[in-house]
Amino acid sequence: HDPFESTQKAIEEEKDIHSTTMVLEKELERKRVKDTDNGKEIMSQIKDLEMLLEAYRIGLIKEQ
Repeated sequence: HDPFESTQKAIEEEKDIHSTTMVLEKELERKRVKDTDNGKEIMSQIKDLEMLLEAYRIGLIKEQ
């Protein structure tokens, strides 16, 4: 904000209160778990488990 001495002086000099806003950083998209290193590892594990399940379903892997 600009310096403000008094209400009376602002009225007499017809000054207005000015404020400035500065955006330092703006995130365009929300970060999701899948976008992190841990998320990539989890997605890899999910893919491996899906492949294991498919192998079991088609009979490549037998129940012990």
